[in-house]
Amino acid sequence: MKTTTPLWSHGLVRTLSGLAIVAAPTCAMFFGLVSTEGANTPSAAVQALSAAVVSGDPASGKTDPTAVAGSMSCVKCHKSEVDALMKSKHNSSITLITNHPKIPAFAKAAGIPAANVLKNALCVGCHATPKTAGGGIEAISSVSCESCHGGASGKPEWLEAHGKKGIGPAGRANCDKAGMIRASNIYRITKNCVGCHVVSNQALVNAGHPVSTQKWKFELVGGTSGEVRHNFQVDQAVNADTPTAWMKYTKEASAENRKRMKYLIGMLVDLEVTLDYLKGVPKADGKTAFAKGHAKRVKAVAKNLKEAAKALGDDAPAEVAAAQQAIEDIGRISSLNFKSQDGASAAAPKIAAAASALAENNDGSKLGKLDSVIAKRAKPRGDAHTP
Repeated sequence: MKTTTPLWSHGLVRTLSGLAIVAAPTCAMFFGLVSTEGANTPSAAVQALSAAVVSGDPASGKTDPTAVAGSMSCVKCHKSEVDALMKSKHNSSITLITNHPKIPAFAKAAGIPAANVLKNALCVGCHATPKTAGGGIEAISSVSCESCHGGASGKPEWLEAHGKKGIGPAGRANCDKAGMIRASNIYRITKNCVGCHVVSNQALVNAGHPVSTQKWKFELVGGTSGEVRHNFQVDQAVNADTPTAWMKYTKEASAENRKRMKYLIGMLVDLEVTLDYLKGVPKADGKTAFAKGHAKRVKAVAKNLKEAAKALGDDAPAEVAAAQQAIEDIGRISSLNFKSQDGASAAAPKIAAAASALAENNDGSKLGKLDSVIAKRAKPRGDAHTP
């Protein structure tokens, strides 16, 4: 697979998404829906792997397939958002695990028959929207609403609750507890993005699957301000720069402040997740594509974080300093032969804590010195949808 693939088309995950778009009914066209009827049932071992990969745990960055309602449930209130999704490359993500010439090799590396990729969470969890079916899971569409915002029909559900008039802070908190990942929670929604756009499976990467999308350093601002943008909550005719409902109920909310927070949190989450993957690399595999690629990624993101901290100077939040110290404590990070598993194990939770605390304790209003860095580093990927 070429590493020049756009960010939304990350490796194995992209192959699942746009099979029946042309001939399908209008509703199915929105989501690249595919039929999985007749596909082989995964083995017990593969289903155990699937359960681990798509666990529904918010920390896992994956969607809980037992709580998926399907994006058709979102259309009645979010037509413009769905239109934006339909025009994005997320809407064709499923084709990557059905059409790509390397799928047999990737399936072999994952230990599954190539015919089973549409029912295996390792593939479906990122390249499609997974839903429980017949004791296992199946892909019901390409990447869609619940891939990013969480399964909506769990127990309790948030699908109907989140749109009620006058919901208020308590109601929003209840939706969050039910699994909703709203735009206001930059840390959690970033974990969902990174969970797919940075590949966790060593066997897949070592078999030729890209480490990440287009060697993407996961620059969150640019990655979410282009074609992925879908901020129509207040006005379905206007795709705003910033989530408009969030703007109404959040103190110190502004497009500038949010952009600054996203820039820092994006880097911290990238480091957190990548180091967490690296800590599991066996010492003997330090020269594999997985180890070398992820180590290179850590070095690049850490360099950008250092640039941001330097620009902020005395205004740099304590959480950024803590993350930098955690990286420095690792010592030398080699992308030729990774030997810092112990350092990665120690640093990952510290950076996770720093990222979560940064999101909780800051609003971006004191980070104005970042603006010139963001202007240089954050470039929108594609054009935002205009109704």
